[in-house]
Amino acid sequence: MTFMANHFSQANKNVIQWCHLVDRTYFYGVLAATALTYCGSIIVCYFPSSAEETELMRYIYKRSHPERQFQTSFWFPFIDDSESYYYEVIFYAQFFLIYLQVFIGNTAMSAIPCLVVHLIGQYKILCEFIEKLGREKHSNGFFIYYEDLKTNRFIMRKKPLKGIKRKQYEQRFFRQVIRFHQELIQFEHKLNQFFYTNIIIKTFFNNLIFILFLYQLTLPSAFTSKARLYKLIIEFVAFGFMHFYLCHCSDLLDDCNEKILHAIRNSDWMRCSLETRRGLCFLVRRVQRPNHLRFCGGAIVLSRYHFLRFVKLSYNVVNCMRLKSTT
Repeated sequence: MTFMANHFSQANKNVIQWCHLVDRTYFYGVLAATALTYCGSIIVCYFPSSAEETELMRYIYKRSHPERQFQTSFWFPFIDDSESYYYEVIFYAQFFLIYLQVFIGNTAMSAIPCLVVHLIGQYKILCEFIEKLGREKHSNGFFIYYEDLKTNRFIMRKKPLKGIKRKQYEQRFFRQVIRFHQELIQFEHKLNQFFYTNIIIKTFFNNLIFILFLYQLTLPSAFTSKARLYKLIIEFVAFGFMHFYLCHCSDLLDDCNEKILHAIRNSDWMRCSLETRRGLCFLVRRVQRPNHLRFCGGAIVLSRYHFLRFVKLSYNVVNCMRLKSTT
């Protein structure tokens, strides 16, 4: 956050407002989905289980009162957690943990997408400045020359700069563009380093939880009550959407390189000096690389293709589990 405050540009207020709007929409959307999911986990405890599910709970957890349900599936060794006072203590302890999870888990799940949205906004501002290369913006007959791209500070002149002064201004402007781009790349590296462990753990548990959700949804309906089935469907859709949106944001970040190339084509680069055109060649070469969120030295590359592979893997594992259970 300190890096964002010190290095991110506030030049385009509309883009900044768009970033904040997307952030708030996603954050409150995830908060609502998380709260509804956990509310469903609490409410489903008061619905009667099917006879098959009750018998399954008695067999797996060795409970004397398998009709007593918890919000989440926990097993405590050496005690019968369905007996009173154990049941009441565990039930309300889980209720408190769910309350904490709604806020802590929501912050953890929305952190990366929200930061990526702000990064995409900065790329939009950068592209706007790149398109101004080789041209002076006219405003009421005045020529505008930018001094600071981050604060959008500029001076207005009645006459355009010419000769050496124009070349010096162009070089200063282009150096700021390159510095702006380098700071965005630096922020991406910091983002990768900060969430390195988080992404490794999240990727492992995402695969595991998605497989378990998919497996439970493919079980015969006789083993699951309708209330629990609806809860599973809501959890499955909410969890799948959050993982997909994270991969989608990574693809949007990769598209920013294409937007930079498009901005260079739209600029008057032919009017620029030889040094600036040479620098643009290096910039073009740099933005031709992939710009996805990458972790573990490129072993984990978030993208929509990664999400598709993730779904295919889950489907194959569930098929193997179903095949093994029928043999």
